[in-house]
Amino acid sequence: MTPISGPLAAAALALAAACASTTVVEQWQSPDHAAGPFKRILVVGVTQQAATRRIFEDEFVRQLRGRGTDAVASHAYVPEDGAVSKDRLAAAVARSGADG
Repeated sequence: MTPISGPLAAAALALAAACASTTVVEQWQSPDHAAGPFKRILVVGVTQQAATRRIFEDEFVRQLRGRGTDAVASHAYVPEDGAVSKDRLAAAVARSGADG
């Protein structure tokens, strides 16, 4: 394996440095929103690769649960791949008991 050098190495270093720290500069919240935190989250991965979707959702759920947040993967409620209608997604949310 040859080491990375020259402009490619500089670009990789710059990219790594740029991703090292992020901060929220501004945020907006609806003044009408009065609900508290979500109690159960339905994690939905959007991709054309079924395996990637399932891996993403399962890992996201694992990490949320590790932080004390109840979460479920959407593939347990919408197992088919491809586009999902709003009605089908709404039914999955209702069946999962998710509020977020």
